Amino acid sequence: MKPEAIKSAFKHYQEDTGRNDLISDIGMMNGQVVRLADLPGEQRERSRETLNAQLKKTRPEVPIKPGTAISEYIISDTKTPAVGEAESGQTTGAVKTEDAEVKAILKQYKDDYAPQFKNINETLETQIILFEGNLLCVSKTKRSMRKDLGFSTFTTIFTRDEWIFDEVKKSLKIDSRDFFMSTVEAHQFEKFCTEQKLPMARPKRMTYANITNSVTDNLIKDKISSHDSKDFMKAYLTTTDNGKSTVRCADVLGMEVYEVTVTGGWKDREPEDHGLKKFFDVTAHIRTKNTKPL
Repeated sequence: MKPEAIKSAFKHYQEDTGRNDLISDIGMMNGQVVRLADLPGEQRERSRETLNAQLKKTRPEVPIKPGTAISEYIISDTKTPAVGEAESGQTTGAVKTEDAEVKAILKQYKDDYAPQFKNINETLETQIILFEGNLLCVSKTKRSMRKDLGFSTFTTIFTRDEWIFDEVKKSLKIDSRDFFMSTVEAHQFEKFCTEQKLPMARPKRMTYANITNSVTDNLIKDKISSHDSKDFMKAYLTTTDNGKSTVRCADVLGMEVYEVTVTGGWKDREPEDHGLKKFFDVTAHIRTKNTKPL
């Protein structure tokens, strides 16, 4: 397995269980992280050995110690600026002003879409977990409601300059009007800033990571030589679910998309991936809406 696949397995385990287990208490089977206590003796030892071998490849500089938790072992070597950190040259007063502006915008948005926010609070549970040095905001269907509503999950990374939509899955059992991605993102952003005691700030980018939507994937591959064109940007923002939801999320903050960039994808696959699909990421660069036509 490549480091990216191992990191993904750790992330899904943390999201699904809400646990930050010790390395000594987990193993790996079929590319998934498992608890050793749930396995019979022979499988337990084999899965432990498999995980240890993979971890030595991923972070060979870090010794495998019994008391090390998942989050400590896979923590990133780089620090991503937090949402409320001031930009270079930005004064404390400017930070406070923007915080007040964004809070007022979200308050009005919550009033306008009160039924959707009510449904979010009633059907989704939202947690903030540490993964690779980043705090992930994860909202998923409450366990007691999954039989009737199916399983929905939304995972977002909020930094000073970027919102990264790491995973977006909405159950088909949920009515499209019950809540929208933009209302979930607003809910997560407010919860994240409140719990972390951070002032709110408008991002500069919104990125859909690891896109699995077939319509978006096909558009990206069909337009492989024109990703920097206005025609591609228009098609992405107006004909794909990923693009349209990005526009709505930016619109909530009074912002607009002026450029998109595509990274990753099948064109970067390596032979040693052993058939593991590498998905595209699309970043929308956003700015405060123009009050006058361009």
